[in-house]
Amino acid sequence: LDRRGGGVTALQSQVQQALRVSDLEASEEVLRQQLAALQAELDRRESQVAFDHQMHPGLVELEHTTPMPTASFGPVKVPELEYEDFLLLVAIMLIMLIFAVPFMTPWNRFCETRRHKVMPVLAILNFSILAYTLDRLYMISFNTMFFGSVKAFEIFIGSTESLLTGCVALVGLFVAWRFKDRILAFIGIEHGALLVGDFRDWATCWSMKRFHAMEIYILKVEGLPSVKITGENNVFCEASLGYNMEMRTRVHNGAGHRCVFKESFQLNFDPWDTDSRLYISVKNQGLISEEISSVQIGAAKVRKLEEKPMQKGTLGWGATSGSSSARSDQSAWDPKRFTAFDMVPAGTIYLRFVSVAQEEESVSFFECCCGCLFGGSRRAQVTAVSDTALLTAQH
Repeated sequence: LDRRGGGVTALQSQVQQALRVSDLEASEEVLRQQLAALQAELDRRESQVAFDHQMHPGLVELEHTTPMPTASFGPVKVPELEYEDFLLLVAIMLIMLIFAVPFMTPWNRFCETRRHKVMPVLAILNFSILAYTLDRLYMISFNTMFFGSVKAFEIFIGSTESLLTGCVALVGLFVAWRFKDRILAFIGIEHGALLVGDFRDWATCWSMKRFHAMEIYILKVEGLPSVKITGENNVFCEASLGYNMEMRTRVHNGAGHRCVFKESFQLNFDPWDTDSRLYISVKNQGLISEEISSVQIGAAKVRKLEEKPMQKGTLGWGATSGSSSARSDQSAWDPKRFTAFDMVPAGTIYLRFVSVAQEEESVSFFECCCGCLFGGSRRAQVTAVSDTALLTAQH
C-alpha cells in the first residue's frame, strides 16, 4: 500500500506540473494574441495619421498636457510659478533696499559711526525675510533659488567676458588706426597715410577739393644750438604736412647759430583737418643728417595766421632784389609780416603763411559731387593768376 500510495502521489505531482505548463502555454498564446492586436491597432493609427497629414498638411497633432497650478487675482488667473517668482523678486528688492538704508539720508547721519553695529542687525533681518518668503512659497525652494542664482551669475560672467573681449578688440583696432602711420613707417612703407587714408578721405571719395595751395615763407632762424663742438652748423629746413612730401630748403654751409633763409615752398593744406600738424625741423647736413630744433603747428593756428593771396607773385630773394619795395612794408620779406615760433629744444624760427591763387582746374564727376556735398575748396574765392603772370610781375 505504501508503494502504491507513493506512486499515486508522484503521479499527481506530474499531472499538476503538466497542467501548469499547459496554463503557461495558454497564457503565452493569449499574450501573443494581445500583442498582435496592439500592433495592428498601432499600424492602423499610424496609417490614419499619415492619411490625415496627406489630406490636411497644416494639421498639427495636439500633445497631452498636464495642468499647472494657478494663482487667482479676482477674475485673473496667472501661473503659480510666475506668481511666486514675482513674490521672490519683491522680497529680494526689499532686502536690497534695507541694506541701502544706512547710506541714505537722513539715516546716514545716525548710521555713519555705527555701521559695525547696524549692518549685522540688518543682515539678520534680511535673512529672516528671505527664509520666511521661501517657506511660504510652494514651488520655489532654497535649492531652486541657489542654483538659479548660480546660473544667473554664470550668464553674467559669460556676458562680461564677451563684452571685455569685444572691447579689447575695439581698443586694439583704435590703437592700430591711431598709430597706423608709425606702424607702416616701421614696416617700411613711406607715407602710409596715402595708402590707408582717414575718415575725411573716405567721406569725400578721395577728392582734393578740400585742399588748397599754401606757400610757407621762412625768413630766418636764430639761437640754434651747436651740433658739433669742432664745427659750425650746416643748416637746412625740412617741412612735412599731411599727405605732402617732405619739402627742404637748400643747405646753408657754415651758418652756425643763426641763418637767414628767405626761401619758400608750397604745400597742399586742408584748413579743417584738426588731426594733421605742420612739422618744421631745422637740421644739420652731414653723413647722417641730425635734427637741431623743431616746431609743430596745428592746423587751426596755421588757418588763423594764413594771409590772402598776393596780387603780385614773388619768389625767394627776387621779392626784394633790384626793387624799391625792399624798403617798403609791402615787401614779401618784411619782418613785420612774419611770426616768431619758439623751437624745441632751443631757437626761434620766423614763418609766414600765404594762400596761393590758382587757376581753375578740371575735376571729375565724383570730385565735383563730393566737393559739393562735403565742402569745396577755397579756389573759387581767389583770383586765378597764371605762372606767366607771376614771372611777369616779378620782372
